[in-house]
Amino acid sequence: MIIKTFILFVFCSAIYFFSAKRLIRNQYYSNLTIYVYVVHIFLSIAYYLYALSNPSDSLAYYRKVLRHYRGDYWGDFYGTSTTFIEFVGYPFIHYLDFHYEDMMVLFSFLGLLGFLFMMKVVEERIKFPHKILFFYFRISTFGQRLMVREHLFFLR
Repeated sequence: MIIKTFILFVFCSAIYFFSAKRLIRNQYYSNLTIYVYVVHIFLSIAYYLYALSNPSDSLAYYRKVLRHYRGDYWGDFYGTSTTFIEFVGYPFIHYLDFHYEDMMVLFSFLGLLGFLFMMKVVEERIKFPHKILFFYFRISTFGQRLMVREHLFFLR
């Protein structure tokens, strides 16, 4: 079970980095994809550890699909809202024999792809023409008063 989960994790990570390299052209966003990956994996592990000892939605979704809560067929799980999550998980649980940990890796990967596509939209649609934002503080004294002036420089 652990080997299958690890292989799934490595496969999903490889797909993420391959997709990030092909989608993101800007060097800043390209470096950001690595930080997003590390933070997302860390938070996914933290949520998994939390879900092991506390009631969680993800475990409830997994158990509903595992126990055929809505019916015996995949189509019985089709719907909107949380039933769609169960619908997406059904083939992985019943046909590919995924365990709870495998489903956590799979849905974490799907969330990570969501971040990647969001960064692609931001890269294409939001343009900030300045490269450096620099704050400069100048202190001057007039008698007993101390004045701080803030200057904002945009360097191209």
